[in-house]
Amino acid sequence: MLIATAFVIADANQLLAIDFVKAYAAVILTFIGAIHWGRAMHSSNSPLLVVSVLPSLFASVCLLLAPGVAIPMLAAGFIAVMLFDYQQYRDINWFQKMRIQLTSMVVFLLLINTLVIANQGLIG
Repeated sequence: MLIATAFVIADANQLLAIDFVKAYAAVILTFIGAIHWGRAMHSSNSPLLVVSVLPSLFASVCLLLAPGVAIPMLAAGFIAVMLFDYQQYRDINWFQKMRIQLTSMVVFLLLINTLVIANQGLIG
């Protein structure tokens, strides 16, 4: 995502780079939901099983939207899943710390992309 963001900022293959950022963010958000899927399958936790598919459904919808709308929505999705993870894994300090650091970096990069898209008039 960092390299694609650099391409977006540098205006090199910008539209392709923006599509890559959107798709990669959707894949990673889906992967984060899969962590909960595995946990739910192991513990037969039906409510968690339902929650575990929400990030992939949300990310799939974002893929259908224009980047200027989808990328900020994906950033919000990362924050929402991080808050859920923070509650689910409150006893695992290293995991909470890692999630905050990684999510902060991803959201920062997504917001940079959003600003570039807005500045270039590529919102639609």
